[in-house]
Amino acid sequence: MTVSKFRQGLLKLQFESAQLDRLSLAFVGFGLVARLVQYAANRSLWFDEASLAINLVNRSYGELLEQLDYGQAAPPLFLWGEKLAIQLWGNSEYALRLLPLLAGLISVGLFYRLAKKLTTGVTTPIAIALFASLEYTVYYAGEVKPYISDLAIAVWLFCCCCPLAV
Repeated sequence: MTVSKFRQGLLKLQFESAQLDRLSLAFVGFGLVARLVQYAANRSLWFDEASLAINLVNRSYGELLEQLDYGQAAPPLFLWGEKLAIQLWGNSEYALRLLPLLAGLISVGLFYRLAKKLTTGVTTPIAIALFASLEYTVYYAGEVKPYISDLAIAVWLFCCCCPLAV
């Protein structure tokens, strides 16, 4: 009788675990869709983005290493990635926002991996839901600024450096 109850409890736990995994993946999907919707909105560049975009359009790769005009600053690899996107897909809001979008999508996947390693039970989908729906992580995935790529790199470094996440 005790073994039977133990097996029932184990099956219930496995079922709940599978449900939590599906819920976690649903929140990942939500996070990906939210970032894609933000990108697809194709809103006009605002002043700060436009100031950075002018530097990207008017400068060579080497000149992007110098002090930027209009009080702008960004990491060189971000600037070069943006410059490459402009060269490959033209001077448009979509091309300028492609790198932040990709960083935003990648950050959701990386955070899912991190949450699966560092949390258990119901805390995993809660953590993923919070990250996936956080206003700023969604908004900056559609902005011509390096903030979301900084976040993606930080989550990746945490995955690499945290012994529990490796």
